Amino acid sequence: MTETHIHWAKTPDETVEVFGQSLRIRTGVDPNDPIGTLYIQAESFVGTPLILPNSISTAASWATIPGTSPVLQVRQDGHYPMEYIRVRYDATPLTITPGAGMTQGAKTAATFLIGDGKEVRMRGTLVATGVVATGSVIGNVNAAHFPLSSANTQVRYTGGGARFQILANGNVIINAALALNDNVWLDSITYDLIP
Repeated sequence: MTETHIHWAKTPDETVEVFGQSLRIRTGVDPNDPIGTLYIQAESFVGTPLILPNSISTAASWATIPGTSPVLQVRQDGHYPMEYIRVRYDATPLTITPGAGMTQGAKTAATFLIGDGKEVRMRGTLVATGVVATGSVIGNVNAAHFPLSSANTQVRYTGGGARFQILANGNVIINAALALNDNVWLDSITYDLIP
């Protein structure tokens, strides 16, 4: 997890930047809550915002901020002042599912978020278990790491270098024919989630 915090200025309607995303924090008056209710959402989100707890009687837990992409989570607990709001994104590696004729190598192929959470880095190795044709889907990344549009780069494999694509549906394609036991090294390949 990568985490930071917001110091809310206690204004009725405020926009803050967190991990490269604009978040709107606003207050509303609830007759049953003399302090007022605190809402948070992505600035451009049209829909129901998330209501943040504002007392120690409410168990602190992480909740998804509506409209954020990549998904941001927020937590506010009563052991800190109301204006201290914690925000995080999940940087846990997600395993790449090998495609037909492929398997995981000695180092598991995976993706994880880096930077402000809008960039993905790949790592690990995929290995051909037979002949794999040029342009084949050699793997699929987890839906949480799909790019909004196709990402194109180069990859190293046993036979040299080749064009490499991560499509918007998560399919990973190599533009080279692979032979039995050919390795595709994914270490250091990065792509943007947002074009």
